Amino acid sequence: MREAVPDAEFTAFTVRPADTEARHGIRAFPLRRGADAVRTAPPAVAAVEPRPTSSARSTLRRIPGLGFLLSRAAAASRRLVDWSREASFWVVRWRRMRGVDLLIVAGSNQLSDYYGGAWGFPYTLWAWSLAARLAGARVAYLSVGAGPIRERRSGAILRAALSLADYRSYRDVGSCEAIAAIGFPGPLVRAPDLAHGLRIAPASGPASDAGVGAGMLVAINPLPYFDPRSWAERDAAVYSAFVETMAGFAKALLARGDRVRFVPTQLRADPQVIADILRAMGPAADGATAESLAPAVTDFDDLVAQLTAADFIVATRFHGVLISQMLGKPTIGIVYRRSTRDLLVDVGQGDYAVDIREITPALLLERLAALSRDGGAKDRIQRRLEEYRKDLRAQYATLLGIAPHASSRET
Repeated sequence: MREAVPDAEFTAFTVRPADTEARHGIRAFPLRRGADAVRTAPPAVAAVEPRPTSSARSTLRRIPGLGFLLSRAAAASRRLVDWSREASFWVVRWRRMRGVDLLIVAGSNQLSDYYGGAWGFPYTLWAWSLAARLAGARVAYLSVGAGPIRERRSGAILRAALSLADYRSYRDVGSCEAIAAIGFPGPLVRAPDLAHGLRIAPASGPASDAGVGAGMLVAINPLPYFDPRSWAERDAAVYSAFVETMAGFAKALLARGDRVRFVPTQLRADPQVIADILRAMGPAADGATAESLAPAVTDFDDLVAQLTAADFIVATRFHGVLISQMLGKPTIGIVYRRSTRDLLVDVGQGDYAVDIREITPALLLERLAALSRDGGAKDRIQRRLEEYRKDLRAQYATLLGIAPHASSRET
């Protein structure tokens, strides 16, 4: 967008505005009022001694039905306060949209109720889209991911949000099917993920000289699958089984003389998972230290350096797979959501999409061996990536067509 409209002004609406401003150098404002309700875990509550109940309260509680009525009145009062605060934030949304030419909704699984239900992502997207239209701005949903959408009211809210847009495109087959399933009429335009438009300069030389000259270097990108600390569905047993599997896979690689690097692509949750995997591995093989197994990754350049140094990559996150492919790296995708499988299938690498519910160290080793024999994979992927970039250039041209005066105001 900067290349197409050099004098455009950009503003972001995110759950962590300060972080966005620091990383991207643009103005940013809160996406929601208050704390990030769909991702912030509730604070721990210390045990306290029960307060002595006054005689008056004890007497009132003995009146049949009064306790129930009082509790309903208190709940209604809380809802009234909540609605009042939300009404105030509607004014904030409208004011932020004044002077904006184009509101772009972009990103991974935006059209989903997995985190926060209908009042999480669906309501937030509808509210900002409506505020934009009321303020005279155009709205575009650009290469967004969709699903899961589990509640009927989520589908209704998302249909309302999408109906406010001047342009809509979805990043994969599964997303198009999810939107069709909620009854949105379309057209269901499929466009590549926006990250395919990045110009990534591979790092020169290895990211670390630890263990150079041993076997191949395998970069592993884990994620907090069902982790009680951060996943929407929380199951400690499922998470523990995933951690043990990844630890077993890494130990098997080290035992046969290969090298391993654990690489986060999300800096809040992934490092916790990596720490858990390292603990599950116990004493590592000769020469492998915690520093060599989990080198520091603090920004995108660090990530690219680590992935560039690898011979093979095993990634669980969608963009871990995508960026690895863009760097020309043979990649196995551990699939926890359909979008990763769709991506691998679309570049002719469907054989290397492995269901996260079925992974074992032996299966991952077998797929890694098959990938190492697939000499034509890199050329096939690069040809497809060029097609993605061409499609994205065409999409940006279409986008500028719906906001012809974006250069004079704000995006």
